[in-house]
Amino acid sequence: MSAASHALRLLRAHNVVKVRRAGRMAYYRLADSHVRLLFDLAITHIGHEEKDRNDG
Repeated sequence: MSAASHALRLLRAHNVVKVRRAGRMAYYRLADSHVRLLFDLAITHIGHEEKDRNDG
């Protein structure tokens, strides 16, 4: 739990995510569409690497 909190704190500090609090709950979302695009590209890239490993 503390590792996730630390990671989220770093992401917030670098404006990668934004937080909305509702009582004791905190809801995190990506800061903007550019960040979402980067995550989508990374996930696509990971899929290509996995396919290459399975084919080889």
